[in-house]
This record gives sequence, C-alpha cells and structure tokens, in this order.
Amino acid sequence: MRLATCIAVITLLSSCMPAMQLKPVENTVPEDAQVLVSGEIIHLKNAPFSFQGDFVFRAGAHAVVELHFAQGQDVASEVIAATTIEDITSFPILFSSKGNAQTAFERRGEYFLQVKVFQNNSNELIEGDLLNESTIELRGLSANVRAEVTGLELCNSEGAGRFCTSLKR
Repeated sequence: MRLATCIAVITLLSSCMPAMQLKPVENTVPEDAQVLVSGEIIHLKNAPFSFQGDFVFRAGAHAVVELHFAQGQDVASEVIAATTIEDITSFPILFSSKGNAQTAFERRGEYFLQVKVFQNNSNELIEGDLLNESTIELRGLSANVRAEVTGLELCNSEGAGRFCTSLKR
C-alpha cells in the first residue's frame, strides 16, 4: 500500500507543477519482443473527486501506458516497457506493451502500470486529461487488463481530489 501512496504523491506533485513536463518515452522495441501486458483503457466519467467534463479528443490525442518496476516500497520506479497509442478517437482504448518476456519480470519487487491519456499532442498533464489513480499491480505476463482512468481537475476547484493540476486548458 505504501507503493500506491508514493505513486499518488509523485503524480500529484508532477501535475501541480506548471513548469514540469513529462519526458516522452521512446518506443524502441526489438522485433522479437513479446507482449508483456495488454488490455483496455476505460474512462470512468463520473468518478468522485475527478474532472466531470467530457474528454475531448483533439488533434494529436494519445495515451501512454508504462510498465514500472520498483525494488521495494517508497522508492523510485523504473520504466521497463512503454507504449504510446497515437491518434485516439474513442474509448475503450486497446493497448499492448511489448518487451523481453524472459527478463521483464525476473526481479523481485513490485510491477505496476501507469496510464495517462492526453487530449492533444502534449505530454503535459492539463485539466481534463486522464490518468489511473489506483495502482494496477501485475504479477507477470498479463492479458485483458482493465486500466480505469479518471480526469484531472483543477487543484483550486471545489471538492478537488488527490490528483489535480494547476494547468487549465
């Protein structure tokens, strides 16, 4: 549970810092890579303490799915596989993240997904963009994973939850 709290704090801090922008993840996957995790991204439109407006699919809308590894709790995580799904236009969003199945899950520790859905081509989390607030833990190769995402509201809005941003669209 401490890992989930750590992730929540890191996400909160990164979304409340206006000058901070996420570094794009390169999709350099070898041709012989296997599927490590696959599933669908679902938008929970009416989740409490989240942005209640519609998600607007603008030009360049995309999703980023990252498979993370952490050696323990309350430590930094390492991205071991990442996938960007470009030009999205509706939910659910299907995803599949590939990598070396022999080595991806060989270390002892925590494996989890981090999912972000952006309304345009920016990797900066802005009001109305989506992310998973709950940790999606994995124990190994996984299929049919349901990644539920909710919207970021403004930090100064009434009833703002633990995930918010100061950047208004």
